[in-house]
Amino acid sequence: MVHGTRLVILAGQGSIPPLVAAEALRRDVETLYLPVAPDAILPPCEMHITSYIPATRLGAILRQVKEFGATEAVMIGKVPKQSLLLSRLTDYDFKTFWALRRLVNANDLSIFRLLHEEFEKIGVTIVAQTKYLETLLEYSGLLTKRRPTRAERNDVDFGLRYAREIARLDIGQTVVVKKKAIIAVEAIEGTDQTIRRAKDFLNGKGGVVCKVERPLQDLRFDIPTVGLQTLIQMKYAGCSVLAIEEKKTFLVDAKRVIQFANDNQISILATRVPTLAEANF
Repeated sequence: MVHGTRLVILAGQGSIPPLVAAEALRRDVETLYLPVAPDAILPPCEMHITSYIPATRLGAILRQVKEFGATEAVMIGKVPKQSLLLSRLTDYDFKTFWALRRLVNANDLSIFRLLHEEFEKIGVTIVAQTKYLETLLEYSGLLTKRRPTRAERNDVDFGLRYAREIARLDIGQTVVVKKKAIIAVEAIEGTDQTIRRAKDFLNGKGGVVCKVERPLQDLRFDIPTVGLQTLIQMKYAGCSVLAIEEKKTFLVDAKRVIQFANDNQISILATRVPTLAEANF
C-alpha cells in the first residue's frame, strides 16, 4: 500500500472511472469509489464503494469523503451540468445551495474551482486526472487505416482552430465541420449530443469532428475524452473524421475504438492544433 495516501474517486458517467479504480488498486492505494452520477459504472474490483450520492448533495459527499479519511480525490467521468444547475430547489442540500450562490458564473472552470476550494477546506487535494490515466494520453498521428482526404484535412485544421477558440471561452471543446463551415458547437449538452445534432445538417455525407483541450487546461478537471460512444454517434451522424489533440486527449478503450473506426471507414487523427498563420482558412 502507498502509505499515507487515501484516494476517493468521484465517479461520473462512462467507462473511464473504473479505469482509475483499477489503476489505484494496482498501485495498492486505499480507495473509496463514490458514484456522483446515477448511472455511474461500478468497478469490477475489491475496494470501498458507497451508494450513489447526487452531485446536488455536496454536503453529503464531503461528509462521506471526510469520514473515509481521504487525502486526495480524483473527479472523473461526466456529470451533466444541467443535473447540477437545473435541478429543483428541493434537490439541493444546504452546502450546495450556498456554494452555487458564490459562483461568479456557471462556466465549468468556475464550478471546478469552487469544488477545489470546498475539498481543500477538509484537507483533501484534488489531483490531476492524468495521475492514474497516463497511458490514455499517448496517442499521436493517424490511428486508423483510412486517411482523411485533402478536403477533410483542411476541415480538420479549420475545425481545430475554432474548437480551441470556443474552449478558450469555456463554452465547449468540440465542433463539427463540413466544407469549412461550422455545423455544430458543443455547449451544455456534451460531445455525443453535439454530434447527433449535426446529423440534420450533414445528410449522411460526411463531417469532421474536432475536439481539443482548453488553452490553459487544468489537468484536475474535464480533460477531453473520446471513446466508443463517440464513434457510434459519428456513424449515426454520418461523420467521417475524428480529430483530437495529440497527447492531450483521453482515448478510452483504444483497441475497440480503432477497430470500430476501421470497420466503418472513419479516420481518427491525433494531431496538434495549427496556429492561425498555419491554418488554411
